[in-house]
Amino acid sequence: MRFVARLTKTVPVLVLALLLQGCAGGWLLGGAAVVAGGASAYGYVKGTYRAALDAPIFEVDRAVRAVAARARLVEKKRECTGRRAGYVYEDLSDAKVYIKLRALTRETSRIYIRFGRLGDRDNSEIFLRAVEQELQANPGQ
Repeated sequence: MRFVARLTKTVPVLVLALLLQGCAGGWLLGGAAVVAGGASAYGYVKGTYRAALDAPIFEVDRAVRAVAARARLVEKKRECTGRRAGYVYEDLSDAKVYIKLRALTRETSRIYIRFGRLGDRDNSEIFLRAVEQELQANPGQ
């Protein structure tokens, strides 16, 4: 009887924990995807800041490199294909910055930003805002 009582208390907690771990939890808490000016949807999940941008991948790639140069990040690795791009940068304190780009359509791209091993939400958001400003300042260049 005790086992059944414990089980009925434990199962809802486990279900809630599973829901809160993914995107469904963000929706329940009101923060998974938010509409913004330059990005159609963005969110911070497990240390990585993700955003869908209304720009082709080559424009986002150019904006990322311009923002990284202004931030004095040192490029350690670059991989580019037609539909994907990936960068590894280091800042002055030797912390790594991981940036991935993926073309969703011809006119939209997704960006993934991660500062450090565990992720830094504030720095990732600042970097994303700088990329959005670069895209608005130099469209189609």
